[in-house]
Amino acid sequence: MSRNTLYLRIRLKKQTGSLKHQVTGLNAAKSDRQKPARYVGRHPDACLHEIAKHFDCTAAAVCHAPKQMRMARKKDRRLQRTRPGQSNALFDTAGRIFRLPTRLSG
Repeated sequence: MSRNTLYLRIRLKKQTGSLKHQVTGLNAAKSDRQKPARYVGRHPDACLHEIAKHFDCTAAAVCHAPKQMRMARKKDRRLQRTRPGQSNALFDTAGRIFRLPTRLSG
């Protein structure tokens, strides 16, 4: 047994009066994870940041909870990256207006 383990156990005995392992994990928060699921059921069009604001947490925490429960994810309505074909459509439109080449070379 290492010296660090010994000191950690002595501190645990002083703080709790027992050497029992303190259980941490999802069991204590299981009921809390059901609340966002019910909220999404009642408000299916709510965004991640709206749900996070309601539960006073971050959007990342709201995104992580459905993953843990193996549910479908809730999408964010913020601006997403353009799709591969969209940039060429922009150049096609700009080319018609400004008489530029319609495709990117390269």
